[in-house]
Amino acid sequence: MTVKRRLVAGCLACAFLGAVAAPAVAQSGYIVNAADPTSDGTHDNLWRVNLSDGSATRIGPLDIRVNSSVINSDVEGLALESANALYGIDDAIDALLSISPHNGLAVPFDRGSDNLRLGLSGSPLDPGLTFDCDGNLLMSSATRRTLYRLSRTTGQATVIGREGGLNAKIADIAVRGGDVYGIGIDGDEGLYRIDAQAGTAQRISSFGSTIRLANAGMDFDSSGRLWAIGHVIDNSGQPQPSRILRIDRIPVPWNWARPRKPA
Repeated sequence: MTVKRRLVAGCLACAFLGAVAAPAVAQSGYIVNAADPTSDGTHDNLWRVNLSDGSATRIGPLDIRVNSSVINSDVEGLALESANALYGIDDAIDALLSISPHNGLAVPFDRGSDNLRLGLSGSPLDPGLTFDCDGNLLMSSATRRTLYRLSRTTGQATVIGREGGLNAKIADIAVRGGDVYGIGIDGDEGLYRIDAQAGTAQRISSFGSTIRLANAGMDFDSSGRLWAIGHVIDNSGQPQPSRILRIDRIPVPWNWARPRKPA
């Protein structure tokens, strides 16, 4: 498998990405820099990223409100259903959100905070989010190593298979046709095939020793190319600016990762 990297502005945390733009324009996706306050006040904002060069354009603040108060959110999963329907998971309040891709305004589903109803308030999920081809909303949790199905009406999460069934820290998931893929982090780096009925994961291939990820998001663009954004860790264990990754799903056994110099 080939992994190619492009540099993204340092303020961007790894939330990512529900692809894609119309075929007539450059491929783009959405990312969020949440939970990491920035000196210029652009944290908790939705951005549009150009996948061809890694540049990002700020759309607007998420402005998430619980009981009429704006909160410091931690959005770590995004899924794009249509040009007008973007969803996310706020890991700070355990809630499914509806997010406007036009201005970034985010509204929690149903009862607001804790609408996932997992009883894990205060315990991070490190979630990923995607739609399957039947319109089901799936969520992965890297910390729980578990796959969930979410209600699109209330946000309530239901375990698929068993708790811990993924047996790997899957930070995000993406669907192409009938296939579900996951991206592993924090010692489980690699590309995984996900069984969305059983809630299990099988590693397809590793990213190799050159790619270490503290967190990541992943999705396909309209042409079927697989992209990710990775919160990369250097050899001394220090976090680096997030990077756009282009992932080739065809394994290359003698050289899993061939990083390219940042653009």
